[in-house]
Amino acid sequence: MLFYCGNVKRKFVIMDYKTLLIEYFEAFNLKDLTKLKALLHPDVVLDDWECNVSGRDAVLLLANKSFEEFPRLALKVKKLLIDGQHASVEIELQLSSDLFLEVVDTFVFLDEKIVSIKAFKK
Repeated sequence: MLFYCGNVKRKFVIMDYKTLLIEYFEAFNLKDLTKLKALLHPDVVLDDWECNVSGRDAVLLLANKSFEEFPRLALKVKKLLIDGQHASVEIELQLSSDLFLEVVDTFVFLDEKIVSIKAFKK
């Protein structure tokens, strides 16, 4: 979108956070660490019921360990709510062929990237 202020053109990017989250969930299910890295802010913080890690490399390391520990790890989005730069997502998380968890993740966005992920078990 272009915005004119006097004689100066300014470009504002309106981020589609729903698309960003869909790309994140698809990359997660594909276990694509390269794509995940592109979607995460360098200062991302992941906080869940078992750990708290800061920084993109630490989050990716944790994701990789999870992918190795749970080869069938996958998620299915049940509900998605976005409000400004925040999102809440109800997720069914599959750990194995017969083990599922219901979780709620909250996301915060900054600079068109995910900067915070908080996960809560139901």
